[in-house]
Amino acid sequence: MPDTVAIHAPPYSRVEEQSTAVPWYVYSLLIASLSAQVGGLWDVSWHSSIGRDTFWTPAHLLTYFCAVLGAISCAILILHATFSKDDSARAVSVGVLGFRGPFASFVVMWGRLRCLCPPRLTTGGITHMGST
Repeated sequence: MPDTVAIHAPPYSRVEEQSTAVPWYVYSLLIASLSAQVGGLWDVSWHSSIGRDTFWTPAHLLTYFCAVLGAISCAILILHATFSKDDSARAVSVGVLGFRGPFASFVVMWGRLRCLCPPRLTTGGITHMGST
């Protein structure tokens, strides 16, 4: 009995290399989320140690940066999927009010609009409009 066994395998075909690079919008939204967390914690500690603050404190600026970066990133994704001739972007998107884009982008944009609008104009405020 021989010490080795010959295995006959078919020759492997060359596999096309796929890009494993992380898309730009993932980094963008991670930075936005990080700035929201740091800004929120910083703002709470600022209120605890210093008291009332103004609109332009560094903690608030980090939170505003989160809102702007998230909104711009998602708006680019939505506009690209809506007006691009790229069928792959349109295939994985949903339609909302004539625009096409990733569902998560619409959720983020709704959140940004919710932050910018006064409470009377948002869904929760509409039900209580006549109560004051």
